[in-house]
Amino acid sequence: IIQLPATQLATLRPPAARFEQHVRRAAQHRRQRRLVATRGPDLSQRDASHDQPRSPPADRHAHMPPAEGGGTLAQRRSAACQGAEHPGNLRAAARAGDVQEMRRLVLDDGVDVACASREGYTALHAAAKRDCVASLRVLVCELGAHVDATSRDGFSAAHVAARYDAAEALAVLIEELGASSDLRSRSGDGPVHVAARYGSERALKFLAGRPSHANNNAANNNGALPLHCAAARDQQACVECLVSRFSASVNAQDASGATPLHWASYYGSVASIRCLGSNGADADAARTADGARPLHVAAGAGRRAALRALVRELSASVEARDGRGRTAMHWACRAG
Repeated sequence: IIQLPATQLATLRPPAARFEQHVRRAAQHRRQRRLVATRGPDLSQRDASHDQPRSPPADRHAHMPPAEGGGTLAQRRSAACQGAEHPGNLRAAARAGDVQEMRRLVLDDGVDVACASREGYTALHAAAKRDCVASLRVLVCELGAHVDATSRDGFSAAHVAARYDAAEALAVLIEELGASSDLRSRSGDGPVHVAARYGSERALKFLAGRPSHANNNAANNNGALPLHCAAARDQQACVECLVSRFSASVNAQDASGATPLHWASYYGSVASIRCLGSNGADADAARTADGARPLHVAAGAGRRAALRALVRELSASVEARDGRGRTAMHWACRAG
C-alpha cells in the first residue's frame, strides 16, 4: 500500500468537501470585514505560527469611510488624505488658503502633513500651484512640512510653482523658506527647465536673479538645456530671457549634438527660430553627431513653416549635406 503524505491527502478531498471549506472561509472573511468596519482592525490577534501581531493589509478596507464622528485614527487619516475635493482634505484647504482648517486637520485630527496623492503631491505642492503664500508659510513654519518634499517624479513645490508661473510662491519658497532653486527631478529638470518649457516668464525672471542661476544652465538627463526646452515649445519670451539674463548659448548642444535651433526646427517653432537667428544662431554651422543640420531636421519632420523661416530668414543652404551625403530633399522624401 502506498502511503501518501498528509499534504497530498488533503488535496484528494471530494469536490463537495472542498466547496464546503471555501464557503466556511468566505463566511469567516465576511465576519472579519464587518468587525473591522465597525471596530477597526484588532492588532491584538496573534499568528500562532510566528507569534507576531497581525492585521489586515492597510489598503484592504481603505474604501470604507468611517462612521460620522467615529472610526479609528487610521481611518480618519486615510479619509482625510483621500478625495481631492473633500471639504476636510488638507490639500484642498491648502489650495483655498484656509489656514485655520489646515491647523485643525493636522493639530486636532492628526492628519499627516506629508499625506500625498497617488502621484506623491502634498499640500505644499497644492499651495504652490495656486500661488498661496499664506498656506506655504503655515505648512512649513507651523505644521512642519518639508520644504523640498518631492513627488514620485521628483517634483518639489518649487518645480510646481515654476510650472504654473506662481512667481510669488516661488520667491517665498526659495528666499524665505529655504527651498532649493536647483533641485533636480527624476528626469534631471530643475525649476528653470520647467519654467522655460511651460512659458513661465515671471518665474524665469525671478530665477535669473538668484546667485545660483548659473547652475540652472546645466543639462537634464537627456542633455537638454533650458534653452532647448523653451525653443521646442516655441516660448519666444523665455528664449529671449534665457539668452539675455542667463547668458545661454544659442549654439549649445544636447547629448546628441542638437542645438536649440534643431529642436525649434523639429517642432516647427517658427517664432523661436527667428529669435534664435536674431541672437546669432547659425543654421549651417549647427550639426548633430551624424551631421544633420536644422534644415534637414525640419524637412524630415515635415515642418514647412520652419523650412521657409530657415531658408528665407536664416539663409540656410538647401544644398547642405549631412554626414551621409543627404540633402534636405532626401530627408523630405525619406519621411514621405
